[in-house]
Amino acid sequence: MGDRSNGYATGRARRERLIDAAIAAFGESGFHTATLGDIAAACGISRPGLLHHFDSKEALLTAVLERRDAIDREAFTGAIDRSVSPLQAIVDITASNAETAGLIQLYAVLSAEATNPAHPAHDYFAGLYRRLTDDVADTLRPLVDDGTVAGPADELARELLALRDGLVLQSLLSRGRIRPTEALAAAITRLTGVEVTAR
Repeated sequence: MGDRSNGYATGRARRERLIDAAIAAFGESGFHTATLGDIAAACGISRPGLLHHFDSKEALLTAVLERRDAIDREAFTGAIDRSVSPLQAIVDITASNAETAGLIQLYAVLSAEATNPAHPAHDYFAGLYRRLTDDVADTLRPLVDDGTVAGPADELARELLALRDGLVLQSLLSRGRIRPTEALAAAITRLTGVEVTAR
């Protein structure tokens, strides 16, 4: 039983390394350009070895996006719990995401590619933005209801998400000269009148 457990642990560790390599490859080259051979080579295994863990490129992409989802859910929950307001939480989440540079680049590249309905991640990103808008709107609604910020909450959520993602994209294009967390905090403060800070 010990040997079998060790084998499972080794297999799980290799899957995680393959996901890490796929994040780097998809983020740098895009889904269509990155190859399974390149991803396998980055992990020191063969393409058939990769296919033992993920039977297609689409399956590997799914695992990458599931990793991103798990990180985002944890960041969102933690930021809401720690922050003094939902607006501050949006800034805090952006700061947390900035610590995972590979995932930020992956998100920017894949979300742009996925505007094509034929892209395997199209439905994922369409659904993701619906969920994000709903989640952010739910957290903002008390501020709208008490008159702290102007609504409707769903429109404000959509605008704040667009602002966040646009600033992150500009940061990538400027090679870090634009700091998205600081820029987002300043923009939210100007737009809503609620002071938030980049921690």
